[in-house]
Amino acid sequence: HAYHALGAELGADRRQRLRDKLRLQGDRFMANALLNRDYWGGSVLQDHGWRALFAYADGVLHLLGVLPEAERWAAYAVPRVRRSLDAMPRDGVIPLSNYCQLYLYLDDVTGYRDALLALTGEDIFEQPQFPAIIDYLLRVVRPRDHLMLLESADPLIGGNAFLNAIAAQYGDGRAAALQQAVLTTGERPFYHTTQAYGFHLGALQGLQSYRPAVPPAPLPTPEPLSFFADGGLATYRDPVDDVTLTIRCAPFAGYHAYRRAQGPCDRMGQAPGAGHFTVSLGAAPRLVTPDGGYKLQSALRTCLLVDGRGQYGDIGYPMSIPARRHRGEEILFARWDLAEHAGWIRLNLAPAYPEDDGLLSYTRDLLLYPGAHILCRDTVAAAAPHRWSWLFQGKREIGVALDGRRAIFGGAPTLAISPRGVPALTARIEETPVV
Repeated sequence: HAYHALGAELGADRRQRLRDKLRLQGDRFMANALLNRDYWGGSVLQDHGWRALFAYADGVLHLLGVLPEAERWAAYAVPRVRRSLDAMPRDGVIPLSNYCQLYLYLDDVTGYRDALLALTGEDIFEQPQFPAIIDYLLRVVRPRDHLMLLESADPLIGGNAFLNAIAAQYGDGRAAALQQAVLTTGERPFYHTTQAYGFHLGALQGLQSYRPAVPPAPLPTPEPLSFFADGGLATYRDPVDDVTLTIRCAPFAGYHAYRRAQGPCDRMGQAPGAGHFTVSLGAAPRLVTPDGGYKLQSALRTCLLVDGRGQYGDIGYPMSIPARRHRGEEILFARWDLAEHAGWIRLNLAPAYPEDDGLLSYTRDLLLYPGAHILCRDTVAAAAPHRWSWLFQGKREIGVALDGRRAIFGGAPTLAISPRGVPALTARIEETPVV
């Protein structure tokens, strides 16, 4: 990009030195990607490989006609990113492999799209997985402050050029409104420097790519309960009491992506695991996903323990689990009753547990009632007696306390968990081991 943008201002000597550097780095990147075919930078879905290959393909297309090696690089990179495009979730869900973030998922893809479109006339945004992302965002972004209340409360960051392109291509005023929402997200404490980078770069890209011919449309009020079958994600939002619940149960990047995976890192396993759910009151998370880094343990999720053991893969492996097999745990359905203003989410969790546990069946029902009342009902049948334990996660800084068997999370507002129907149940608070 710098080579083309700065042009003759670089001077003949500096332009030649830059071409030499691009030639060296282009060959090294391609060799490294081939060597790492199955891991990290070689994966078609996992964040590192996803972003790196789209950015590489974008650069390679810009170097056609500049360096003779670029034709060979393009012959590798373009088919390679087509595999990534084919593996994208079909229901618009931004996968956990991109940390649910717009800028990580779409900024490099948009740069590649623009280069390919200018060169060949092919527009990858005509593929159906891209407009579906708008529908997903409208159902998970809180309109008042543009927060995505999923595993954590993250602001909508980046993706500006993507949103503008979708708005222009489909005449979609909702996409234009989301782009404006990103611009007005404003400064907030970013927990990682990449978030600040994504926000500011996205704002510049949004201003560059803005299409005033497509005016922003009023954002619709999302339905209280949304279910994304491919991504294995259900979200519930009570607008009256400002309560948000999120639950996942699917392969790491969704079912379609799992089937299209090209290597172990595309089928990796990390927290949150099967049946894990989070709850926020307003923008304040109460039941949360611990900051687990790369350590994989059942203690990093909302989880049933059987004799102190968790689900498959509860081994504390420090860099997730490559090629974790999906065994059939799933969200069976998510239903909303308009008349009763109540919902019902049911999961089958038995396949997530080792065969040694002897679970004959295990369903988790989340019953959603007015007044911010959520009933989590686990029904477990086993071939032998066991000691059952339930983990719920809060953060030390928001406060976690016990009142008898009643657990209280946070100051004001507070979320309380009160056990029902199990007289012998005891309660205690323990520190979660994280990396």
